[in-house]
Amino acid sequence: KMNTSKRLEQSCLRYKKSSIIKDNPDELPPDEDKLLNCVPRYLEKLLDGKPKERIHAAAQLQSMTNEKKFVKALILSKNFIETICFTLVNTEDGGSKDGHRRCQELCLSMLNNLLLNDPVLDQFIANDEYCLPGVANMLLSPKKLTQDLVATAFDYLSVTETSRTLIASTYHMLYGVVQLLHNTKSITAREHALQGLLYLSDNEINRFILPRQPGMLDALTFCLHFVKSTIPLKTLQILQNICSLKENIPLIANHEELRACIQSLVKRAKNDEDTLSETTSVHHSPNSSILYRTTVQNPGNATLQSETIEIDQEDSAKHLRKINSIGTILLQLVFHYDIRLTTDVIFESKSFNQLDQLSIPHSNGEYISESIVCSSYQPRSYGTPLADRSIADDVHTRRKLAAARRRKQTQSS
Repeated sequence: KMNTSKRLEQSCLRYKKSSIIKDNPDELPPDEDKLLNCVPRYLEKLLDGKPKERIHAAAQLQSMTNEKKFVKALILSKNFIETICFTLVNTEDGGSKDGHRRCQELCLSMLNNLLLNDPVLDQFIANDEYCLPGVANMLLSPKKLTQDLVATAFDYLSVTETSRTLIASTYHMLYGVVQLLHNTKSITAREHALQGLLYLSDNEINRFILPRQPGMLDALTFCLHFVKSTIPLKTLQILQNICSLKENIPLIANHEELRACIQSLVKRAKNDEDTLSETTSVHHSPNSSILYRTTVQNPGNATLQSETIEIDQEDSAKHLRKINSIGTILLQLVFHYDIRLTTDVIFESKSFNQLDQLSIPHSNGEYISESIVCSSYQPRSYGTPLADRSIADDVHTRRKLAAARRRKQTQSS
């Protein structure tokens, strides 16, 4: 009979023995060592090192901001925010200009990673002496990657309501946004810049400032030409927020090209919606993607050009309905201004200049445009997209949805 018994030493479980007491009790944990020793060294190199040393230091710091566990500690680290924001402002570089620009791009990436984690920390970042001037400076960059990063930072900074007036009043900030909207070829940068403007227009003071910024209405007119429906939709939402202040309606009405673009966009949205519904009913099941052909006038090009784009039927239908609704409201407001001098309107005391409040009925209720001098004036927001606004207009929900927008963009890239 075979003996199947095992020897005693073969039957015993073997445990990995580890010392209870560390060999060096004064040694810091790896994460704490990074924060206390490595970060100050990297910050020093970022400020005063040679070009390659600066890029290496910025890359190491940027990799740390990618880790959630370091974010709050880095924001509160001594001189961290000041250093990365000073790099954005600083235009002098004794070495390579390309190296300095790469450092600035990494600093913008750091800034985007640090934002949208806590509203108090976001305000702390925005209140730094160099943060907003640095973002305003980088908005003028001609490089696509830099434009994408700085437009994203502008968008994320604008999410915090308490910072919106400060952002709009920062020297050259709105000028930089106007230049970016005119010059960038990046759809990502344009969408983020418009999203930031949409947040800023949620503030009653900014509603007065935005349309009076030189070139702003021209830049918004330029954005209405784009095929991608989210770009003209966000542009119309910005204009809708702006027009909730009655004193801004004459600025829209007297801008002939902007009026013509809104009329053309509403007409095109109606035709596209009809075409989409016919295509959906005949060839496709609900909630599927289709190849949809649309003809538009490209910005800067006098000729009509057809483009074929892949869109989601349901999302596209919602966008087209929204464009149609907002565009119709804007045209009705402009019409009220146009008939202000007709005899019937004046005799009925319904002239544009005699009313403190204009009311436009629409499918979702009533749109109200009030005068800034009206005693009952309350800040209203009509344009913030449902993607970033809850029914109760909850601030924390909007922040979470903006952060989700960032995660979705990160995953897609």
